[in-house]
Amino acid sequence: MLVDTHCHLYFDELSKDLDGVLNRAQELGVTTFICVGTDLSDSIESYNLSQQYENIYSTAGIHPHDAEKAENNYINKLRDLLANEKIIGWYQGRMEFGPRALGNRSILGDARSPKIQQIINLKIKYRESFRPFAPSIREENISEYFDIDRPSPYMLLVADIKKD
Repeated sequence: MLVDTHCHLYFDELSKDLDGVLNRAQELGVTTFICVGTDLSDSIESYNLSQQYENIYSTAGIHPHDAEKAENNYINKLRDLLANEKIIGWYQGRMEFGPRALGNRSILGDARSPKIQQIINLKIKYRESFRPFAPSIREENISEYFDIDRPSPYMLLVADIKKD
């Protein structure tokens, strides 16, 4: 199984024969596609494709060259997607690699949904469904949610969740 981790299937020259494009890719072993949005319009197109095809996933983002021109309501639209149990691939700033992305590249999902952890583990990361996630919480709010007396800026510490 191969995954195309950066495609723009909404481009006119591809979208005109999308089923043919997908079939030809699958004949070559590409079974999953991550369609990248680099502005609000592209992100919406990418999202729409992910709703039509089971093997297309969508990312939303703002190209670094266009960040200053981004529409004010962009973050609100992404928030609405998250609230509807959608998963968003988020990237910003410079490329980084390794086990700790720490915000420059993230998989975002609504932690209130009981389905999100399984979807991310099984369909996106291809790992066991029980694997946990590291939440993002403002440093000043850590003690409201966790039994820990110091920050863990590199996600290296494990803390129990408060029972309250």
